Amino acid sequence: MSTNLPIGLRIKDFLYHMGVKAFAGSLLDEIPVSNPRWFEIANANLFSKELAVRDQILKAVMSKGLIDKPSVRPKIIPIVVRFLKEGTVEQRRSAVDFILSRPDIFTADNDLLVGQLNVSLRDRDHHVANTAEILVKKFHGEHR
Repeated sequence: MSTNLPIGLRIKDFLYHMGVKAFAGSLLDEIPVSNPRWFEIANANLFSKELAVRDQILKAVMSKGLIDKPSVRPKIIPIVVRFLKEGTVEQRRSAVDFILSRPDIFTADNDLLVGQLNVSLRDRDHHVANTAEILVKKFHGEHR
């Protein structure tokens, strides 16, 4: 639980911490993404049964300018890679497109990312597989 939140959020956070998981979406909306508590809640709900909460997490980490902040970047990259690994088809598509759109952030020196892209080459979804192939070739210097 975070003590640097307003009282209303602290109450919701306390109830969430006590097991009322229905507050996850509300907390993710109201707590700033740069707050460490946001990442704790996001990681705990990455693959909950609530598809809306999962989509909310993915949209938040892909929001414009967030990944440009060096303080949150190391926390965001594993979340995007995890969506590429275990997300729904739409979430995997969004994740791979986001990776393709940010070549300055997602580089070949991230073993977790490159490994997951190699696995994604065999994805059932053609868009994910083809985009992963472009990225793997790009990382190995074979593409443009």
